[in-house]
Amino acid sequence: MSKSRGMVMRFKAVTVFVNDVPIVVSHDAQVRHALMAYDPALFRLVRDGRAEVTDADGHPVDLFGAVGEGWRFYVRLASDRERPPEEGR
Repeated sequence: MSKSRGMVMRFKAVTVFVNDVPIVVSHDAQVRHALMAYDPALFRLVRDGRAEVTDADGHPVDLFGAVGEGWRFYVRLASDRERPPEEGR
């Protein structure tokens, strides 16, 4: 009898937020995994350089970066990066 029979594998999860939507991923996941779980099409835009991921402070984040409990990521389309900020609002 194999030792693996009857063993329960525990999934260690963290909740991250992508565009303020909670996404549950493995504790050892990367930003790309959270994006794929959120929206595979949006992930492909980031991968292809047509969008970028930033952290809660607006700093760019690498797709292979780590995730942590409660961390927030935002996706901006490339056209949004090039648009000047609106004044008077």
